[in-house]
Amino acid sequence: MATMKIIWRVSRDVEILALENNLFLFKFQCDRDKERILEGGGWTNFLRVRVEINIKKPLRRTVKLQTWENGREVWGRLTYKRLASFCYCCGLLGYIDADCEKGNDRENINSGAHQYGD
Repeated sequence: MATMKIIWRVSRDVEILALENNLFLFKFQCDRDKERILEGGGWTNFLRVRVEINIKKPLRRTVKLQTWENGREVWGRLTYKRLASFCYCCGLLGYIDADCEKGNDRENINSGAHQYGD
């Protein structure tokens, strides 16, 4: 909860209460801080989650999400942290691109393109 206070850079204290699962109450000591944050001056533009994945399939690069406000569908780009052995050619965990059958294909080597980044 201290992270939100740092991100928001509030001038006075903010009390953050967990009401129930994924529902929080924010009590601002300063009305100006509250108004600035509610008008969009400090909400972060990312979501960090921990998920269980099938490591026998390539990692997903994007995910389709539905917004709460109007139900509109948007695409979100996924990033992964602390991957041990990861192949940037095929997106599989467990080995690196130098050991990838797809990456050793002459056409893929010459193109220099990695589907999953560098």
